[in-house]
Amino acid sequence: MNHIEIKLGDDFDLHSELVSPIWMEIDGEAFPDTDWDDFSHTLLGWWSSALFSFSDASEGFEWLFMDGPYEIVVRRKGDALALSCMREDRCLLSGECSFQDLANALYNALKRMGYLLHEKGLDQGATAWMAEDIRVRTKRIKTLL
Repeated sequence: MNHIEIKLGDDFDLHSELVSPIWMEIDGEAFPDTDWDDFSHTLLGWWSSALFSFSDASEGFEWLFMDGPYEIVVRRKGDALALSCMREDRCLLSGECSFQDLANALYNALKRMGYLLHEKGLDQGATAWMAEDIRVRTKRIKTLL
């Protein structure tokens, strides 16, 4: 099994949506890259929905990135999950982990997003809905741990 993390950078840009560095690490190797900026709030929302709806009958799911041709393809492999980090049809990084490890990586990323939103004062006013959405998703993913 590999060590899996979902990383978020500290720098946020707020346009109509939140943009920040976000990437997956498998045994310390980054995908797409440690400098990859994307719509992190949206991605964490998509990824948590996909993970939460994954069932024993499912073969797998995909975690998409909004910018660029990147995705993380997750497939069942015996008792483990096989992760393939793809750019178009080419696998750039792969690994295996348990469902619990992947859920925990997402839970930690959601907690960090909530912390960063609070730290930057984005949990109030016009952006308070984002912080509330992250809080609800964090609580929901925690039920999988």
